[in-house]
Amino acid sequence: MIYEIKNNDQYVVLEVNGEPDVEIMIHALMDTKEFLNVMDQPILMVITDQLNKPFEIYEKHYIISSLDKIHLSKKTKIYIMTSLKSGDHHLIETFGKNRGWNIKTFKHLPHAEDMIQREISPSMTKKI
Repeated sequence: MIYEIKNNDQYVVLEVNGEPDVEIMIHALMDTKEFLNVMDQPILMVITDQLNKPFEIYEKHYIISSLDKIHLSKKTKIYIMTSLKSGDHHLIETFGKNRGWNIKTFKHLPHAEDMIQREISPSMTKKI
């Protein structure tokens, strides 16, 4: 598995592809900390749809459980773009919520980007 971290002023993007590897994923998350820790409103977008296959359920649980161990701030909002089934999306969000993390999953990049922009600029949210 290889990863690339892209930092802009508003959020950090972690893009992973290849064969899933839990230890590399945790290392990649550790590498994002230096960028996230200087942000007032830390937002991390993780793009995993280019992995050869999804992480196994126990691996997802382990990665989310490791966020505390790597000292990622609980203020960090995590948006994950993935090709998983909707049931798995809910499972990941629940794993995170049960541990105090704000994790949202998306199937399509534009939806994730739109949600991040709404988080950055709440005035963009339309009132219905």
